[in-house]
Amino acid sequence: MDSSTRRHFSIRSFIAAFIGLISICAGSLFAASTPVAWLKADAITGVTSGATLQTWTDFTGNGFSATQSTASQRPAYVTNAMGGKPVVRFNNASSTSLALNRPVQDDFTIVCVFQSTQGLNSGNLYYQGAGLVNAEVGGVVNDFGTCLFANGALCGGTGNPDVSINSNAGYNDGHPHIFSLERVRANGLVSLFVDGSLVSTITGGTQSLTSPSKVFLGAQQTAINYLSGDIAEVQFYTNALSATDRQTAESTLFQKYSIAPSAPTGLYLGMQNGQPVLNWSAASGATNYYVKRATSPNGPFTIIATNATTAFTDATASATNVYYYVVSAINLAGQSADSAIVGTLALLSAHDNLGPSARTTPIAISEIMYKPAVRTDGKNLEFIELYNSNPWFQDISGYQVVCADMSYTFPPNTQIAGGAFLVIAAAPGDISSVYGINNVMGPYIGSLKKVETLQLLDEHGAILLTVPFSNIYPWPIAAAGEGHSIVLSNPT
Repeated sequence: MDSSTRRHFSIRSFIAAFIGLISICAGSLFAASTPVAWLKADAITGVTSGATLQTWTDFTGNGFSATQSTASQRPAYVTNAMGGKPVVRFNNASSTSLALNRPVQDDFTIVCVFQSTQGLNSGNLYYQGAGLVNAEVGGVVNDFGTCLFANGALCGGTGNPDVSINSNAGYNDGHPHIFSLERVRANGLVSLFVDGSLVSTITGGTQSLTSPSKVFLGAQQTAINYLSGDIAEVQFYTNALSATDRQTAESTLFQKYSIAPSAPTGLYLGMQNGQPVLNWSAASGATNYYVKRATSPNGPFTIIATNATTAFTDATASATNVYYYVVSAINLAGQSADSAIVGTLALLSAHDNLGPSARTTPIAISEIMYKPAVRTDGKNLEFIELYNSNPWFQDISGYQVVCADMSYTFPPNTQIAGGAFLVIAAAPGDISSVYGINNVMGPYIGSLKKVETLQLLDEHGAILLTVPFSNIYPWPIAAAGEGHSIVLSNPT
């Protein structure tokens, strides 16, 4: 990134030769959509509270209603059970469940609002816990599903190969929660979001998931592992929602069921005109944010803004004091937990001006993003930045940047202007779209790992520069997947 871009997008923590740099932004995947199937407990009519439910009618009118023909296994309809709204209540002891014809098979998003105080079993695959929205079929076949384990961890995944994502424990706390399971058939990418935050992604098969003819609610599709808990709403989409569309759908549910938003993520800090500038990713369900400041990383933190959006400039900060910041999300249901802490100490630390780091070349490797944070839009922000410390241009045609796991050769007529930067990237288009810069080349072959030794070679293959890095202290460990890069701090 050029210097102005780096100041805007980064927070620095100087140690040894390199530092951590935050660079997390939001994006989107596909076009908007409406549910192909939509089960809403607040749309159920003709059933009194406490009575059993034979048919949960599909609100879309597409015919994907969920039913239970066995009277003893029907769940109950209960009013005023979740944020003043009704739910469908399932009972493990009575083996209750509902089933609907499978509405999705290729690209899809499943959004579900539930609450429970139990869960079932332990494990790490979507067919091992209490079924929530589940289309499991025995064996390694083309299926999918979600479940809740006894420790409150949510699990979602797809079959053949059987892959799953597992959340942290604790979602069996009796409070309402929202999960979204997304799948992109073209590359097999599966994503699990809980309360608006990305848990993780995993790559599964790319085939149509047509083994199950039914999807079960409140149990595994194999009629085992029954849920004790409530489901208020389930939405099925036939595409992987964009980040904006998913957040819109989730935010509506946060408000509807009085669910407090999740903690903001991606908080990063820079300096503009001598003032700390905070930016962060939007939290699903948030209507506004509190910004809190302290003079110690241990607090206490004092609220300095109550109606922030996703950016804030601290105009009251002293130019010489060290400050620490957190952000929390707000909606009518309450306040989220605080975000991760960021501080100005690194930004105020003394460091060398950027310059050459070897006598053999004026070119320096000034920034490395070797393991960017997982993004909801799937964009790859892995990159290497070069800097020309000369006041005149440097022709690097035929130069190479290489290590054990990647390589790139600069094409003919490649020049870096004096005092300018040039970025090579695994996905140049992703870098340009996120950072808004056009000095990006690539893609390079391979991918950077957590421990590498980069080398800059001239057009004859002579070694001009050697730069090792690692994810082990004293190197900045936060650069390993937390959205930080490492930046040259002391060239000499």
